[in-house]
Amino acid sequence: MKEQISIRKNIYDSGKFREVIDTNFSELFSARESFSVEEFFDLYNELFLTIPIKGELSHEALIRKSRQLITPGKDAKDKEIENLQSLIEDLQKQLLDATQPSVEVEAIKEHPLFPNGTLVARKTDSQHWPDLFYMDQGYKRAVMFSGNTEELQGLKTLTGYDNKDVPRFPDSVIDGIPSGANLSLQNMNDKWTPSEFLAESESLRIALDTTDANLNLDNYDGDYDRYKSELEKDYAEKTDYIFSLNEKIDDLKLKIQQIKGG
Repeated sequence: MKEQISIRKNIYDSGKFREVIDTNFSELFSARESFSVEEFFDLYNELFLTIPIKGELSHEALIRKSRQLITPGKDAKDKEIENLQSLIEDLQKQLLDATQPSVEVEAIKEHPLFPNGTLVARKTDSQHWPDLFYMDQGYKRAVMFSGNTEELQGLKTLTGYDNKDVPRFPDSVIDGIPSGANLSLQNMNDKWTPSEFLAESESLRIALDTTDANLNLDNYDGDYDRYKSELEKDYAEKTDYIFSLNEKIDDLKLKIQQIKGG
């Protein structure tokens, strides 16, 4: 008589997913120590339709974590921060118009080391862009036409770099300079004045660990735990920053409403 062999296959529902897989960075980076990549994707495919679209344990969270490995640098939170900053600058102008329309906000005069009207660039081995900046009222303005040979040469002539090289510095130094509006061929004739909030916002940004903005797995010599820790810290800092920006937006809206009586 043939012997019957019982074969069991464990299928985990969404409620068991967290028990089987720690979806934090630590599990994703140490997964190869507990089970193979093939086993991970087998389980992922089985649970694919039951994983939520958004949330802490979701497709969105997996995409975000994977994107930071594939394209380190700016992520969705960076874009959210940029949008909030633009909104705050607009509200700041509305508030000024409602209170003292004839009074201009005092601008930051000059950076202590990088004079106005000069150029500064990232080191040639940097993987980040923009790589060239024009100093204006203490802020660095990204030169958006650095790839246009003739226009770039014109800017270098105007700023006195015909016969000398533009000084280059590591990303950590460049990212520590407050950022102003980009400089393009379309706005070169326009007067740019930094808003009061821009100085406040940039001070808060620079107070964060600027090296987090350039996280790259190649810089950690295979130390996944340290890289994971830096990613998590970067995410937490940006979350706190976004919270403070939203508070500023609410405060500005309230002040405008009080003045206009709406």
